[in-house]
Amino acid sequence: RRQRQMCIRDSIYPDSFIPILEESEKINQLGHWVAENALAHLAELSGYVKNLRMAINISPRQLSDETFVPHLVTLCEKYQLERSQVEIELTEGVLVNNIQAAKTWMDNIISLGFRLAIDDFGTGYSSLNYLSHLPFHTVKLDRSFIKPLTESESESDQGLLEGIIFMVQKMNCEVVAEGIEESKQYLILQHLKCHLVQGYLIQRPQQLVKLRPLMENYLKIGCW
Repeated sequence: RRQRQMCIRDSIYPDSFIPILEESEKINQLGHWVAENALAHLAELSGYVKNLRMAINISPRQLSDETFVPHLVTLCEKYQLERSQVEIELTEGVLVNNIQAAKTWMDNIISLGFRLAIDDFGTGYSSLNYLSHLPFHTVKLDRSFIKPLTESESESDQGLLEGIIFMVQKMNCEVVAEGIEESKQYLILQHLKCHLVQGYLIQRPQQLVKLRPLMENYLKIGCW
């Protein structure tokens, strides 16, 4: 009984079970469930703040799931959401494994009015050359670019980051920096004119019931 209670209380991180699910068709079922819950939450939060977007990470296997995109369309109709409020996040690994198939899938998603983001940019597959041939709206810089900003005063680290931000912006795309945990990182990224940041410095993940009062408070003080 004690062991069962501990299992219920303990957190299980995605890295522990997602790779297992991706070896089976269960990942597609999970993808449908995630999309349903994410858009249900988006619809509820949109009652407090207008023009919200919800980002949904998808697995490589979901690119071949012919039911996933129609499911997204149906959910937007069900919850009366604009498709532009939904941003699908693909990792670089998904793209380079079969870039032509990925491009076809991405073209279809964009033609339907959804947004696309490249997640974890800079994790080892980076190529600005292939980015120039793919349709997307947002590039999310991996935290590996951000961490060195507080570990050293190296101008080369900031120079590399500044160059990537500049080139992505020249593609008329939004840049999001992930893993912002210290004020120094935020100030540097602000100086480099990064569009958006996310991380524990801004806010830790919250349950929906706790997120609503936070949003209401941001609205009251004019910070939204």
